[in-house]
Amino acid sequence: MLRFQWSGLWLGVALASCLSGQTLKMEALANPAPQGANQANWSLTADGKPILVWVEPAGEEAATLRYAIRTGAQWSPARTVAAKRTFFRHPAEAPEVVSLKDGTLAAHWIEMPPDSEAEFVYVSTSKDGTRWSAPVMAHKDRSQNLHGLASMVAS
Repeated sequence: MLRFQWSGLWLGVALASCLSGQTLKMEALANPAPQGANQANWSLTADGKPILVWVEPAGEEAATLRYAIRTGAQWSPARTVAAKRTFFRHPAEAPEVVSLKDGTLAAHWIEMPPDSEAEFVYVSTSKDGTRWSAPVMAHKDRSQNLHGLASMVAS
């Protein structure tokens, strides 16, 4: 499983191109995330297709975690992982959707309850990419502490 971030993607592509002796050609691609979305993050499906995940505002306190998969020259329709949640919105706390070898998708994100300094890690899985399991807190400690800076890798 390779994990790319915006700047790391371009650096990796440029480095690979230089090392292989090929000419680097970059072109802009349509972004499936709407205006106002944030916390974008990349991963790959088990068969190498890019997955883009992001958080969309959905009201004053709430937001929705969505993702799309690129196949060929197109993005899939955006799909919802978790809706109307209190996501912690910070560039270092990027959510993820990763693909396991059997095609199962696993997601994680950080939530910050209103009027709290706590951060809690939640996870959810999907066999078909459309229906997701009910979010579950990924740790047993329920204290009002910071539990953030999580990451996942398919293994």
